[in-house]
Amino acid sequence: MVIEVVRIGQRLVRDDRVTTHVALVARAFGCSKIFMTEVNPEIKGTLEKINNIWGGNFVVEFIDNWKSIVKNKKKNTK
Repeated sequence: MVIEVVRIGQRLVRDDRVTTHVALVARAFGCSKIFMTEVNPEIKGTLEKINNIWGGNFVVEFIDNWKSIVKNKKKNTK
């Protein structure tokens, strides 16, 4: 089973730490990818460093339209 997380939006600057924690928890629980909108690119660098240090292949993907991701995932699971 492949588990992926969609993080929809954030309050600029204030939520960088929360978004990083969301991604780290998703990674810790075995998710393979997180899709993010409106995010500070430094978060992706932080998570890549974690992958390099601790191993793993957790992927961060920046997206513009979260609705299209959800629709595609729903369509592919049927």
